[in-house]
Amino acid sequence: MRFPMTAILAELILAFCAGAAPAESQSTNGTFFSNTTIIGNRTISGNSPSLAYTNTTSTFCKRDGSSCNLKIQKPHIALKGNWTDLDQPEIEDIDYFRFSSSNILLSRADDWYAAWTILRQNDTEWAELGEWKLFAKDFAQTYNFECDLTFGACVNYPSLGDLQRMWPGTENRPLVRRVFFTLNRFAIAHDYVRAIDEAYDRTHTCLIGMVPEIISTFTLQVDAAKKMKCDQLHTFVNMMVNLGIQLAQVVLVGFLGPEMGVLSVEARAMIAELGALETAVQSAVEDTVIQTMQSKIAELKGSIEKARANVGKMSFLTTYGPLDQRVKDTGYARNIMWSNVVMYNFGYMEMMAYNDLKRVYNFNNQFIGPGIGHGTMCSEFEGDFVDNNAGNRDNLAARLSSVFESGRKQRQAMFKALYQGFLPAPGQPSSTAMWLKTRDWAGPGSVLEDMRDISDMEEEIKTAVIKSLITDTLTTDFNYIKCGYKEDAAAHCKKAESAAKGKDLSVFCPHDDTDPQFMCDSRRWYFSDLHQHDIPMVAAKKFETFAGNRFNFTRQKFLTESFENYERYTHNNPTDYGAWGFGNSTSKSIGFNLPVCVSNKPRFFERKGYPSICGDWHASETESFIGAMNAGVNSTIYKYRKDSLPMYLHTEIIPQALDDFQPLTRYLGLCANSLRFPNKGETPGVAVNWLKIQLSKDKDCELVQNGTKDMTNEEEANRWFCTNAAGHSIFKREKPYVDSVHAKYMRSHKRRCKDWLKSHDKVAKGNETVS
Repeated sequence: MRFPMTAILAELILAFCAGAAPAESQSTNGTFFSNTTIIGNRTISGNSPSLAYTNTTSTFCKRDGSSCNLKIQKPHIALKGNWTDLDQPEIEDIDYFRFSSSNILLSRADDWYAAWTILRQNDTEWAELGEWKLFAKDFAQTYNFECDLTFGACVNYPSLGDLQRMWPGTENRPLVRRVFFTLNRFAIAHDYVRAIDEAYDRTHTCLIGMVPEIISTFTLQVDAAKKMKCDQLHTFVNMMVNLGIQLAQVVLVGFLGPEMGVLSVEARAMIAELGALETAVQSAVEDTVIQTMQSKIAELKGSIEKARANVGKMSFLTTYGPLDQRVKDTGYARNIMWSNVVMYNFGYMEMMAYNDLKRVYNFNNQFIGPGIGHGTMCSEFEGDFVDNNAGNRDNLAARLSSVFESGRKQRQAMFKALYQGFLPAPGQPSSTAMWLKTRDWAGPGSVLEDMRDISDMEEEIKTAVIKSLITDTLTTDFNYIKCGYKEDAAAHCKKAESAAKGKDLSVFCPHDDTDPQFMCDSRRWYFSDLHQHDIPMVAAKKFETFAGNRFNFTRQKFLTESFENYERYTHNNPTDYGAWGFGNSTSKSIGFNLPVCVSNKPRFFERKGYPSICGDWHASETESFIGAMNAGVNSTIYKYRKDSLPMYLHTEIIPQALDDFQPLTRYLGLCANSLRFPNKGETPGVAVNWLKIQLSKDKDCELVQNGTKDMTNEEEANRWFCTNAAGHSIFKREKPYVDSVHAKYMRSHKRRCKDWLKSHDKVAKGNETVS
């Protein structure tokens, strides 16, 4: 038993200073002893002359002393099984009791301890004392053992020498080794969990300082060149809008009198300023934007003709916008620009015209949150993007703190459960027994090795957490990996090795040696109200320079590790920092794991190639992918509304992609995305939404999913669906079609099935088909 030095000194002082009691005898040298007798190499207490040392006696004994074996102390616990291992006297104590993996194995301490937990788990003292304290009571003969994490170290447990004196003799030597190895691991486990907590605290302090760099590296940032283009274009449109107001005034004058009004001096000044701006716009405006403007010009000319017919003769110049032939030929801007002001009747006032123009061009951008652009023109080239770095830094710092705090609480709760005696199942070994057996406690890669070099543990924790933070940041920023087969995959992957930009920058082939046509592409979805599309993964060129490359990250390592984790765990991330130290192989993080969608029809190198369906034709991995992307039904993306309309990713892009599949697969894909066709008579929200895909699951999704989950043949399953073998109500409820300004006409499942059955030689008859 280990005692504080002050307690030992106090006992010595009392022994020397106290008066002789009747039961004491004076030694020949004048000192006093309590009622003890020295026999050979053994000291016997007067109260228990034949018992070896226990915590309640003062008997001391050497293991190899023959007089110690007058009466051998034996445990009162009788375990099932053969645990009477013979002593090995030829092995010296220094080697026999050496704490090593081989000795722990030879001692059978793990199985012996497991047998003890099975024997004692139904005893009332198991619940009263707890597992570890009960073990100390049984084999260390003390109720005072404490090893909770609130203590700096385990206290009141015996040393090896104490145990040898408690259980003397060769017969008990194997027992002493098992008890010693078990108690020693109790103490090491306690210190190990505390060391992990301390390492996490230091890592937390370090990583908080890296939050700004994580955000600026792994979230989409404002592109200065694109923002300049957008600013110039908005200035250009803003001036056209203001000019439109001037033209509106001119037109309104025609309503009020026979004479024609003229442009104001202010309008002419703006036109002169615009001429200089048009030259800059030539290199700043994207072709797609120019095409949009030119189509607007055609619409404008018709509107102006109608206005002229209403007000009489008008004599003002018009232009074809920037970069028309005259400007290209002369290098000079025209005198007057155009405006989309439509005057159909008296009473359409200038402020109404201004508001209409502002709505059409949307030059006054607003953002409801990170990652969603509202610009009409600039979102085509991400020029309207506004980062949320300040908010993201706060959010990531808060998330980082919660990771460490929740991990610490979980480790403490888990340790307490082990300490108290958690049982996975009645009649089975305790969790502590399994922990002791499944961990290496000494030797290479062991608990002791971790504790001897705590800096390595800290670096391991730091790398694990930073990988998780990078993955979470990229995922929250809507980056993902889409995979599938492509005939020329090998050529694209070869180009990707040296690509610095372009479509092959984010391409990789995870099985280039065994499956060379299987290709993956890492992308980011750009959300906006009008021009959603995918772009290369954020930070595709920044992994190698992150944090001065102290972590040796590379883009290829990130992508490969993410795909390997998808193959191991699909979209289930088993990382559990709270279990670090308890033997869980995934407690130290599985590493990078950006969400992966594998599809039979991948849409590579398409601007609207968002993964609409994952897994096989059952859409079996779609919901888990959406969940991993933080885009499920409870996400801000799914709930987003603009002018009472949902994100057109859901109403147009995903449904359009699914329309390329067979009828059943399209239906299952819509179900997995929590989308459905509108029902007959349904008028949700504003009128423009009545013929759009609706954001909710169809009522028969579960029926169809359950009916086809065990089918392996897609054609057979489609026939089952299209002949309505399950008795669903889909064909009766759905509207005949959905339509949208920006998407192609889509027919209902009833009409799709009718065509499918005809093409597959099935005649539609009666209630068995879609008729």
